[in-house]
Formats: sequence, structure tokens, C-alpha cells
Amino acid sequence: MKFLETELIDSLSQVSKLATESGALETAPTLIQPINEQGIPFQVRVLNGFRKKKKGYSISKNPFLPYEKSLYVKHLNSGHVILLNKYNLVPNHFLIVTPVFESQESLLTLNEFTALADIHSQLDLLSFYNSGRQAGASQPHRHLQALPLDKLPIDGIMASIPSYQPEQLLQLPFKHLACKLDLKSDDAGYLFSLYQQMLSTLSLITSGQENPAPYNLLMTRQWMLVVPRSEGRPDGVAINALGYAGFMLAKNQQQFNHIKTAGILNLLTKASR
Repeated sequence: MKFLETELIDSLSQVSKLATESGALETAPTLIQPINEQGIPFQVRVLNGFRKKKKGYSISKNPFLPYEKSLYVKHLNSGHVILLNKYNLVPNHFLIVTPVFESQESLLTLNEFTALADIHSQLDLLSFYNSGRQAGASQPHRHLQALPLDKLPIDGIMASIPSYQPEQLLQLPFKHLACKLDLKSDDAGYLFSLYQQMLSTLSLITSGQENPAPYNLLMTRQWMLVVPRSEGRPDGVAINALGYAGFMLAKNQQQFNHIKTAGILNLLTKASR
């Protein structure tokens, strides 16, 4: 993984340094173990010690209202707040949070894609969204996430997307739609329209349905990927959007051994609809 240097990265790094020194940022120690499946160089982070992150939704206490000032990075023009991920595994993992409560299970709006277009214009990164608990969300307050990375395990496959029309890639066994992007010319309105089209094609939204079915959204400057979800923890293995980018998490060595035996692509397929 290479972390790119930009003005935003500088701000993230500065806030991260201060938050680490104050104890506000709680980085879990991990050991990266590679697993290659069908040409995809998956990375599995194995926790090396106890992780303090709370499990599941917390309705009684919203960590974003108010947010911890020590984790604050900046406001975007869309009104969204950029915060460091308190329980991070890698440096500069940040959240894009709505300033007032909006549900993590409801449809994203044009404003979210305005925020995404903004941050993607500033640096090359992976942004992602876990829509609901079955998609790996840990909080009910809407928040997208981003990692400033210029290399992902699934890059080789995503580079083969043939067109700017959503389609399923033969190399990926789980249900999904992928679409090529060019964020030097694509604007927020186009991204929002594409997102709606992909959810509709995957039957994640239907007329009369208040919220979409669970899904993961992943996006870089080069592509957008939507994966329907049916299960958050297949075989007890927690999977969120990062799993579909090629990054998995094992809570201990025993779980890593199970992931390796069961097969990552099998688990990802089991977790999708």
C-alpha cells in the first residue's frame, strides 16, 4: 500500500499524529498475511491483540453527534464532516459524515456524491459505503469511508472493465455490477444517476420500498462497484465493503486459518445476495 501525499493527506496525518498522542485514536495492531485466489492477491489483516471497537449498532449513543473534536479534519462544501476513523487499522482512514442524523440504511443523495466527487478530485483513493448491518455497517448514522490508497488487490480485474456501462465481470463469482469511470470528467450528478441505475438493475430498490436492500458501494477515480449483501458475517467472518476490494480482517490466527481453508471468494459469494 502506498499512501499518497496531498494537502488533504497532510491534514489527515497532522490530526492523526495529535489524536494518537492524546489517546483519541485507537489503532489496532495487525499482521498482514497474503492469500492469492484466482490471481487476486488478497490481504488479510490478523488482529494482534484485543480490539476495543464496539460491535453492532449503537442507537443510544451517536459518536458523530457530537463528534470528538480531536478526530475532526475539515468540513466539505457539501456540509459533510471529515473525521478520522477512531478504531482504524491503517493510517489516514477517514469518515465522511452527514452533519445531521440520516440513516445508514436509506438511499444516498446527490449531496453524498458531491462530497465523493470533491474528495476524489483531491487525491487518489478508495471510497466505500456499507449500507446497513448486513453490509457491515457499525453505526446507524450515515457515514461513508475512504482510504488514500493507489493500489488495491482487485485492480487487475477492475482494469478489465470494458465500458462505461454497468455490467457483471466474469472473474468475480459474487453478484455485482461494475462500471468504468473517468472522474476527470464525471460530475456528482452523473455519479448519482449511475448509482441509482446500478441499484435498480440489481433490484436493490423497488417502487414503494422506503429503503434499499443491503449493499456495498466502492469507488475509485477509475470505477464504481455495487455488491448486494445478504449476510454480514458468513461463518462468523465480518465482511464489509473492503472485503470486495481485496482486504479481509481476521480476529485471530484461528479465524485466519478458517478464511484460508474456506476460501475468500467463497465467503464473499456467501455474503452477497
